[in-house]
Amino acid sequence: AGAAYLGIASIAPLYLEGAVGVAPLVAGLVVALTSVGWSIAATLSGRLYLPFGFRTTILLGASILIVFLAGLIAVTPWASLPLFAIGMLGTGLGIGLIVVPSLVAAQSSVPWHERGTVSGHTLFSRLVGSAIGVWLLGAVATPIIVAGDTSSEALIEAGVAALVLALSIAIVTFA
Repeated sequence: AGAAYLGIASIAPLYLEGAVGVAPLVAGLVVALTSVGWSIAATLSGRLYLPFGFRTTILLGASILIVFLAGLIAVTPWASLPLFAIGMLGTGLGIGLIVVPSLVAAQSSVPWHERGTVSGHTLFSRLVGSAIGVWLLGAVATPIIVAGDTSSEALIEAGVAALVLALSIAIVTFA
């Protein structure tokens, strides 16, 4: 989840500014929609994992993440700001349903005196995954535009390539 989140958050502004042609402020607001979706889903996740369990809630979040990442891949060649914004909000919803239940599940699996340790390990793992996600998505997108081709077509191709990798990560998360 962390890899998908920060990977997309690092690639999306480049795509939005270069291919869609929006101002940096607008690109930042669209990326912020992921955090809005994350916050909404994280708030509601407790109402889901209590009756349905951690696994079901995490699988629901991964499913939502997969659907919206696939949607982002579909709309990226059109360079549609509203559709891309909806996709970013939806990915945030999926991520929010993954991260909170996975943290609470880890905390619930150990005795009370070990919860701080397991929380730290879980958050550290998430940060490592985020760093790897930024690296992987950047490694996929950068060679496409490294030759100095900053045309909207090259940026769309780079964005699609990065989103396909993020989708692959989400599918592995689901599996």
